[in-house]
Amino acid sequence: MNDTSTAAYRLLSLTALSGECSPDILSRLGIGTSYGEKLVTKLKDEGLIKTHYKDRLRGYRLACGGKKLLLAQNPATPKRTTPEATTPGGCASSRHPTYTPCC
Repeated sequence: MNDTSTAAYRLLSLTALSGECSPDILSRLGIGTSYGEKLVTKLKDEGLIKTHYKDRLRGYRLACGGKKLLLAQNPATPKRTTPEATTPGGCASSRHPTYTPCC
């Protein structure tokens, strides 16, 4: 799934942002009932989402495959490194590194 404009990608993205989506969200995304059912079945078969039940309510959550797919297409921000490693002239004992001009 390389195309980010598809209904499947929108559903995966919304599920990632919210943590869990109800089945009613499909109509709010402009996805028809029968296509929505087929889409959810396809995503479940591919291991991208899973159904979660609690208190007789059903919701969709990202499965490991969905998380990996979204992270592969949208790499996370790299972790911060210590200022000494990235800034020339940084001092290990100082909270605020000294910056040397590049020119």
